[in-house]
Amino acid sequence: VANEISLNNYQIERSFDGVQYSAINSVLTNGSNSYKITDANVFASSTAKKVYYRIKAVNNDGSYTYSKTVVVQSDKDAPTLTVNAYPNPFIEQLQIKVVASTLAATTKGAVVLRTMNGNIVKQQAIVLNGGVNLFNLTDVQSLSSGKYILSVYYNNEIVSITVQK
Repeated sequence: VANEISLNNYQIERSFDGVQYSAINSVLTNGSNSYKITDANVFASSTAKKVYYRIKAVNNDGSYTYSKTVVVQSDKDAPTLTVNAYPNPFIEQLQIKVVASTLAATTKGAVVLRTMNGNIVKQQAIVLNGGVNLFNLTDVQSLSSGKYILSVYYNNEIVSITVQK
C-alpha cells in the first residue's frame, strides 16, 4: 500500500469462480501501509479447488479501484507421498519405503540416487500403488562413503531425501 491519504478502507473480496465476488473483510486505513487478513479454512469448508482474491480500495469520496486478482489453489487433491530409506547409513543395499496415501494405482515413476553434486549413480523404474510400496536399490556397495540425494519421481513431481553411505 503506497499512499493512503485519500483512502477510507480496504475491502477484501473472495470468489470461487473468478466472476462473482463477495466482501469477506474490511479494514479501515490507519496509515501503516501494512495489513494482515486471514481467510482460515477456506478449502476445508468448500469444494472449490481455486479461490480468487482481490482488494477493493475505497476512497473517502466513495470511488474505488481494484487490485490485481490473486488465485490460490488447493492442494487437497494432490497426491501425498512420503519417502523413507533404511538402513541409513546403508552399506550393500538400500530399502526404500514410499507411502502414497492418495495416489491412483499403477502410477509409473523412478527412483534416482545422486551424489551431492547431482551426478546420477543409480536409477530404477518403479510402479507406485496407493498405500505402502517397498523397493530395493542393490549393488550400492561400490559407492563411495558420503551423502547422497534419493529422489522419487512420479506424475511430474519429485520427493527427495538425503541418505548416507
